[in-house]
Amino acid sequence: MGADGKSVLIPAKGRESRKFNGRDHIMEESLTGDFSIVKGWKADTLGNVVFRKTARNFNADVAGAGKTCIVEVEEIV
Repeated sequence: MGADGKSVLIPAKGRESRKFNGRDHIMEESLTGDFSIVKGWKADTLGNVVFRKTARNFNADVAGAGKTCIVEVEEIV
């Protein structure tokens, strides 16, 4: 803000807006984490992981969400 408290010195860039089903929405860029930490059931040395039980719900999505994935497994085959 400027010295007068009303003027803007560094303006924000404009955001894209779209209309979906008759409602206006402002589009934002998604946040990407540096690391994702998940627990798997089995994995091989190439990094393929098998999830089981309730871990199948979100762990596969969480593993792909970060730039680097850290996996703890019960068994390496």
